[in-house]
Amino acid sequence: MNHRIEAIDYLRGISILAIIIIHVIAWHDRLIVTEYTKNLFLFGLRDFLQFSVVAMVVCSGFSLFFRHKDLEMSSKSIFAFYWRRIKRLMFPWWIFLIIFFGIHALIYLIFNVQFIDLTKKYMLQSFFTPLGVGIGWLILLMLVLMVLFPFLKYIYEKSNKIILFVSFFAVSMFLYYLGYSVFDFSPGNLFTAIPSAPLLIIGIVSFFASWSFIYMIGFLLGDLYNKRDQIKKELKLTYVFILSFIIIFVIYQLFGLNSQLYLNKYPPSAYYIIFSLMMLFVLLTIFFKYKDFIHRNIQRFLTFFSDNSFWFFMWNILCISLITPFLLLFPFGNIYIKLIIDIILNIIAVILIVKLQKLIKIEIHREKHHF
Repeated sequence: MNHRIEAIDYLRGISILAIIIIHVIAWHDRLIVTEYTKNLFLFGLRDFLQFSVVAMVVCSGFSLFFRHKDLEMSSKSIFAFYWRRIKRLMFPWWIFLIIFFGIHALIYLIFNVQFIDLTKKYMLQSFFTPLGVGIGWLILLMLVLMVLFPFLKYIYEKSNKIILFVSFFAVSMFLYYLGYSVFDFSPGNLFTAIPSAPLLIIGIVSFFASWSFIYMIGFLLGDLYNKRDQIKKELKLTYVFILSFIIIFVIYQLFGLNSQLYLNKYPPSAYYIIFSLMMLFVLLTIFFKYKDFIHRNIQRFLTFFSDNSFWFFMWNILCISLITPFLLLFPFGNIYIKLIIDIILNIIAVILIVKLQKLIKIEIHREKHHF
């Protein structure tokens, strides 16, 4: 990118912070289920912050579209693009997994304490499938979207934008509601709860069609920020998604549909997509219209998280898997204090790791390492 779009940096930075908070709460849920799942505020906070994953995917689509606007549809150009992206995405992921499992195996050998599954099956699943380490599904999603990028970019540039977005959304939602109505499949985890092969195919196609729609919203933003009336068009989109969410919220309430965002995420439902895009455009509008009110230190902090979002995304899993179980050894009288201390320690830990990483120059390449 020749110039920065600060609003995108701030959005990506806030999104990775939100993901860290989600993961900390999730680990507490896993370790002491009753104390946290019964707390409606923490349950609601974790659910509300689910929009951050959509924001990360949109930011990724925006960055790729901006950086590879002149990508040619030739085999040589596309394979060169694939190789660059695989080095950028998969090599760091595999390096992280080696370090992650290595540290936990060392802890088990020295202290006979096991915080994670250390079986060969789980490790192999983590390296090659979305069934291992919890964030693996998003790595797989980014890999598939990377493979689809040249073709999504091509049809985006050659098609009528309204017809394109309506078509992708309609197909993905038709498959989604077909799977959950005709086949009577309860919302949940696509990768572990699918009962039959036909439903698995429907779920996977719906999953990737939905995320392709979300990914191309990033392309739309890339086009939008090249135009003079960008703020007016962004405001219109913000109003459209706010109104759309009000309508779909009313529909979900009238028909008694499950509106828990986490359960509407695998694959993403219309409710989850529209809520997340509403939050995304509200935040972008705030960052554009009120940027001068954001303190410079906060701006630098969010930009630092944005520039290193991929490493933060991975290292936070290692930090949480070590810090959260350790903190549970100490009696805190208030679960909010315990959670705040946990979040702060995890954020400090990932910042220190990334700083150390830069100090000893452990980088896969010289570009900013975000999604």
